[in-house]
Amino acid sequence: MRTITRGLAVAGAVAALGMGTIGTASASSSAGAPGAPARGSLPAPNATAPDSGVGVLAAPPSCVRSWTTTNYAYAKSSCTASYTIKFVWSYGRDSDCFTIRPGQQWHHARPSSISGFDGLRKC
Repeated sequence: MRTITRGLAVAGAVAALGMGTIGTASASSSAGAPGAPARGSLPAPNATAPDSGVGVLAAPPSCVRSWTTTNYAYAKSSCTASYTIKFVWSYGRDSDCFTIRPGQQWHHARPSSISGFDGLRKC
């Protein structure tokens, strides 16, 4: 009987501290507005908020073609308009943004031996 009493005492202390069963802040709180998160807890992410696209770079149109060789990545435009793009590398520094005009071809050296070409992105 002593174990049950001690267990209930611990559960009561945990509830009084506003802690959930896994040791994180509880989603409900007796202090504050109903439905408000407990003090110290992180707010839930808003799943219905539209994606602002901040930090996401779009790919250039398909008329800007890219390919790689051992040490370089290339881009060639067959578009009728100019685009500002850059070469994107994994495990290496991306190129600066540049404007590729119709009929132009650009190249960028591989930043390191472990870098992989991730493609072109509009700036």
